[in-house]
Amino acid sequence: MYEINIHDNLIPDALRKEVWKYIQNQTWYATWKATVPTPHVIHTYVPSVDKERGWALTVPPRNPTQWMHRTCFASDEYGLEQNHPVIWELWKTINNSLGNQYSITGTPEEMSLPDTNEWKDWNAPATQDPNLEQGWRVYTNGQPNESIKRSHGIHRDTINLGDEDTCTLLYVANLEWYPSWFAECVFYENDPEGEVGDHQQYQKQVAHTQGRDFNMGWADKVVSPKPGRIIVYDGRTLHTTRPSAVWATDLRKVIAFRVRKNK
Repeated sequence: MYEINIHDNLIPDALRKEVWKYIQNQTWYATWKATVPTPHVIHTYVPSVDKERGWALTVPPRNPTQWMHRTCFASDEYGLEQNHPVIWELWKTINNSLGNQYSITGTPEEMSLPDTNEWKDWNAPATQDPNLEQGWRVYTNGQPNESIKRSHGIHRDTINLGDEDTCTLLYVANLEWYPSWFAECVFYENDPEGEVGDHQQYQKQVAHTQGRDFNMGWADKVVSPKPGRIIVYDGRTLHTTRPSAVWATDLRKVIAFRVRKNK
């Protein structure tokens, strides 16, 4: 498994509250996933109207499900500083606490924006450095509860396995969260020889920034979204995020920074 680091208690309470208030007032979006037919029926033991009991075939309904809720901030540090000073202050505080070893120049993330005219021109802003690819490198993920989010495919944030410097840095923005509310980050071992036999039989699509259809090993690390926690992991790490519990009072919200280690 690639490197994963966890840091707690680095962000002052006043800044944590300011960041939380700021992201609550941003424009969030989420798109619906297509509802597909149920692939099987279930034998259900049910009472009949004449009080006799018997087996019946039922087809469980498919609940509509959504992609992850998101709001986007910047393609690079310049755009973040100019347009979102609160998140810029958070970034400076985090990076300074970690020895200023990162820059916001990592692999950008593609966004599943709603397919409507309202969003057609809502693209990642240009970068100040013309040599840096345009794309979202700072954004917020809101993880809904399991009634609408369901499972999230295991993937890598960086598909170039030779890239040793690209990382994802997550800041857990929630001021309140509990272990029983779930939404953990789950990290998996590499399995280059395919010994486990799981080659991602489902969700095989290969997007610009996420590699799928590969061998994967068993989960070896589960990280809870403790409020204020910072999670830094190598972009090549196999991972996923569990849905939150239906009784959680809010989405689990993390601010993601796609970064690169400074040379």
